[in-house]
Amino acid sequence: MKNSALVLLFLLITATAVNARDTGWLNPTETRSEAQLPNTAGWTDPENAFLSDNLYISCPPLVGCGQSYNKFNANIPSNAYIRGIEVRAEAPVVSVFYPVQFWFALSSDGITWTIPEKSIRIAISINDPSSDYNGTGGSAADLWGRTWTVNDINNLRVRVTGGYSSLDNIQVRVWYGLPGDPNPNTVQLLTPSGKRVKGASCEMQ
Repeated sequence: MKNSALVLLFLLITATAVNARDTGWLNPTETRSEAQLPNTAGWTDPENAFLSDNLYISCPPLVGCGQSYNKFNANIPSNAYIRGIEVRAEAPVVSVFYPVQFWFALSSDGITWTIPEKSIRIAISINDPSSDYNGTGGSAADLWGRTWTVNDINNLRVRVTGGYSSLDNIQVRVWYGLPGDPNPNTVQLLTPSGKRVKGASCEMQ
């Protein structure tokens, strides 16, 4: 009885959540101005957002700026289904009193964009103007209000708008599943050797 209780305790401790697959963080390789938006200009030096390298895109005072980024080269299998999309922005924040904020939308054709835009606000707790900081929008289960195919992701375009600010890097991470993958919201029990216990799983709410 004692040994059985210990085995059960081990199984409970080694329960693991089944996670969706993801692409890792991806950098864009192409960009275009979205200055046609009302009261919006283009970001200066927009190619500087391709990499995290302390070279910045910037928006001048008294205007809003719009730019979109694409060609993220996700390389997702053609039979995959999309579970969620995240966007990450890296930007300098010079003071605890002045957080920076950007608004993001997604498109698969560069014409129709997700609404509402998602706000990414980047703030700091101590003054350190020498460093950049990251903020994210979306999640592993956030489809931004629409469905996506692998082809849509291959043509994914990310639009960023903002005011007087600078931005170092924009990245996306796509979460996906393949036929036969378990539900990512389940917990499975494993034996001490790492084998799955058949029928021993539960749904996480």
